[in-house]
Amino acid sequence: MRPFGSLNQRIPSRIASACLTAKAVAIAIATALTLSVQATAAEAEDIGMLLQSGSYQEALDRIDALPQESRAQPQMRLYHGMALMALDRRSDAMRSFEALAAEHPEMPEPFNNMAVLQAASGRYGDARVLLEQALRADARYSVALENIGDVYIKLANQTYARLRTLQPARKSARKRHEAVQLISRVIDRPGSTK
Repeated sequence: MRPFGSLNQRIPSRIASACLTAKAVAIAIATALTLSVQATAAEAEDIGMLLQSGSYQEALDRIDALPQESRAQPQMRLYHGMALMALDRRSDAMRSFEALAAEHPEMPEPFNNMAVLQAASGRYGDARVLLEQALRADARYSVALENIGDVYIKLANQTYARLRTLQPARKSARKRHEAVQLISRVIDRPGSTK
């Protein structure tokens, strides 16, 4: 049987040893996380440049080659969806943005990109709802503000076209429709948006 005193002397040394080990592990984890964040930031910058230069498949391949924890970062997931969208893999892009928006409703970008996909399919009402969600996430998100303006123009064009079919002789509807069609053609021109 060990005397009570010797047991007390061993416990503090074990605790101290465990604390030192835990501290070393914590420092190692913090260092690894810092390096990981730096690597992820550098990768994100590189992938962002690939997307801007039009190298969508290369960007997608780079994202897919990242470790899971890096691919799971919101910025990488956004870039993944953007690359899919640019490669015309719309349903894959939509699923990617939907998942990102569900997990990060504070981010306006996934809602905006889903709206772009809806508008590209002529579903301007659905696009409007998504853009409103983007603006609830960030009322100052200028891309969504511009896009919702474009969607309202498209909705106005559809509304006046319908009115003209119902009342073809109505001159005010014709004039408004022609004005909206002119604006609609301007926003549809390549290079008219940034």
